[in-house]
Amino acid sequence: MKTDLFLQYFAPYILDSFLKVPEISTTEGVLFFYPTPVELHKKCIFLGRNHEWMRLLDDGILIDECTYLICTTLEFHNHIPSGFNRRINVLFLNMSIFDVLQLLDRITCGSPNYTHPDGEHILIDFFRTISIQNIPDHESMLQWQSRFPYPLKIFLAAIVVRPEYTGIDKESRGTIHENLSAFFLGTNLFYYHNEWIILYSQDELASDQLSISYGNFSMLLARLNLFAGISYVGVIPENFYTLYLTASASMELGLKINLPSPHKRIYSFTQYHTLYLIHLSARQYDQLHHQAEFYYMAHPDVVRIYLYDKAHNADLLDTLYAFLINNSSLSQTAQYSFMHRNTIYNKLSKIENIIGYPISEIKENSVFILSYMVIRYYRDFQNNDIYENIDSND
Repeated sequence: MKTDLFLQYFAPYILDSFLKVPEISTTEGVLFFYPTPVELHKKCIFLGRNHEWMRLLDDGILIDECTYLICTTLEFHNHIPSGFNRRINVLFLNMSIFDVLQLLDRITCGSPNYTHPDGEHILIDFFRTISIQNIPDHESMLQWQSRFPYPLKIFLAAIVVRPEYTGIDKESRGTIHENLSAFFLGTNLFYYHNEWIILYSQDELASDQLSISYGNFSMLLARLNLFAGISYVGVIPENFYTLYLTASASMELGLKINLPSPHKRIYSFTQYHTLYLIHLSARQYDQLHHQAEFYYMAHPDVVRIYLYDKAHNADLLDTLYAFLINNSSLSQTAQYSFMHRNTIYNKLSKIENIIGYPISEIKENSVFILSYMVIRYYRDFQNNDIYENIDSND
């Protein structure tokens, strides 16, 4: 958005300004002054109060190409140092943070006069409906969408956010809601049964990667003691409940079976798809097999390696998994596992001694990878373990 157009919306509230950036972007949502993001994105909008702005100046951590909205009053707004020459926009506004967020929401929707007096109630009613029954047809879905606070874009994903600790108070809940609304600007979200449910949508083609800053989202989750699950991206809004269930399951699985991820506290269905299929299978296993030892679904040699690890306090199974998902490359596995290449080689040689044949003779890597997931699910998610006498040599 052009800066001059942006100014028109805020004109009645501007006390002072310093403008050096001609374009203002809302694609990253709104970031609060603290914590400053590790992944620095140009043309972000930052929001905070006057004393926090002074702290930014003192710390010298301003980011070029960004816009800073400062909520202040006529008496305290004049804090631009003489000779200041950074390439940023600074707007001192006689508004509360809540009012700024409301106006930014309306700008994002395309109308500064757009209001949503009952938007969250509509979203909750919609979610209650789809959790009980399917939306019968696309026309019915369009009727629901017409009542949403914000229009849905083409590609849709579910994001589920839950607090790390139970029993958060009303004030903390309000702070979390405010921060999520700021980050997901112009997005349908609501609080329901101790979690925030976000109907995220975007115009960009995607299957599993959303157009958000995962690094900034991870930092926000850490600061507010939250976790998030993210579904695949779909195009049929009638299927939103399935997206919700997979996002929710990804987080539940991830909190017990934490697979390596570049972004802490974010559990995507991309990572946990296989485990979710195992989860669904495990729910039927007892009934069909008349016994609860789900680990029998794992390849016997994977079970043998696991039992050796258990008896010798080793990590050979993790090493084998890392090797298989890294294209059977020693160098890639060493980098992935933060170990020396020779250490990986020695561990793989030990695995070959246990199973009795070279790892290169494994015919289906996918079976061993799936079996690793079965063992992890059985042990970490179901809180079970495998007990068996084994004859193994060091």
